[in-house]
Amino acid sequence: MDEQSCEKCRFSRPKGDSATVRICKYNPPQIAVNVDDGDGSSYWPNVDAGEWCGQWKARGEDGQR
Repeated sequence: MDEQSCEKCRFSRPKGDSATVRICKYNPPQIAVNVDDGDGSSYWPNVDAGEWCGQWKARGEDGQR
């Protein structure tokens, strides 16, 4: 796995027991509204552990996880 991957990013957390899917917590959770009944829920974006983005930061930098 690349050095700069979501798996090694300080903003990601494992999603349940999955080894390949992670949750990105760089931004606040997204809000989703069901158009049929108007109920809302929030969620964190799911990311593949092998991907990366421009916000990537290694764990341990600045005293963070």
